[in-house]
Amino acid sequence: MNFLKEVRTRWKGHKEKRFLATHGCSSWREYHRKYDPDYSSYAGKINSMYHGYPHVIRIDDHTHYAYRTIDSTIGSTQWKNQGYIEIENWCYKICEDKFRVDWHRVIQNHWGEWEENGIGGGDYLFFAFKSSKDAMMFNLRWL
Repeated sequence: MNFLKEVRTRWKGHKEKRFLATHGCSSWREYHRKYDPDYSSYAGKINSMYHGYPHVIRIDDHTHYAYRTIDSTIGSTQWKNQGYIEIENWCYKICEDKFRVDWHRVIQNHWGEWEENGIGGGDYLFFAFKSSKDAMMFNLRWL
């Protein structure tokens, strides 16, 4: 009986790995982030991108803790951001509902809306929350 349970468990694990590999993901967290129904990466405006998230917060001050880098040596192709990683880990621990964290190069148009702009503008960190409680806790802690 124990042997059959182990075989079923391994088969289930194999099926999950195969499913994730076909979708180009290495974990369920990555899969849910990549195929998020409340986020559209093809939209031009930030409000349209996060259409399923009612609370979108942009950290606009580049002297904020989230923008502090620890590995930005010349020749290094990866930028690790200690503040960003710490805030994201805090969100995974504290938030009760779904959230997203993304970097976007945006520019503000003359109506005051933020739009994607690959050439100009600035790189900003956006946090999007489904729950108003999570957004409030984030504001109290990090802003």
